[in-house]
Amino acid sequence: MKELKEKIKKIEVLRESLEKYKTDCYDQLLKSDEASKKLYEIIKMIGSVFEPDSKAFRIFDRLKKERTLWWKETISGYVEKTDCGHFDYWIEAIDALIEEIDPVFSKEK
Repeated sequence: MKELKEKIKKIEVLRESLEKYKTDCYDQLLKSDEASKKLYEIIKMIGSVFEPDSKAFRIFDRLKKERTLWWKETISGYVEKTDCGHFDYWIEAIDALIEEIDPVFSKEK
C-alpha cells in the first residue's frame, strides 16, 4: 500500500506540472512545439510510474490511446486556446486514474 501511495504522489507532482502548463497554454504563452513536447514528456513519465501489466498502467494506456496529440499550426507558432484541451484531458485522466486505483486516497485529498 505504501508503494501505491508513493506512485500516486509522483503522479500528483506531474499533475501539478500539467496545471502550470495549462495556465500558460490558456494565456497563450507556450509555443505549440514546446507545449506538445512537454505534454508528451509528462505522459511518458506517468506511464513509467506503473508496471506494464498492472491495472493502473492498462487504464493509463487506454486513456492515452483514446486521445490524439495533434496541435493546430499557427502563424505565430504559439498555441491556440482550443489546443489547451490536451492539458485539461490529462488532468482529468490523472484524477480518474487515481480514483480508480485508490478511491480512498482520492477522497482524502
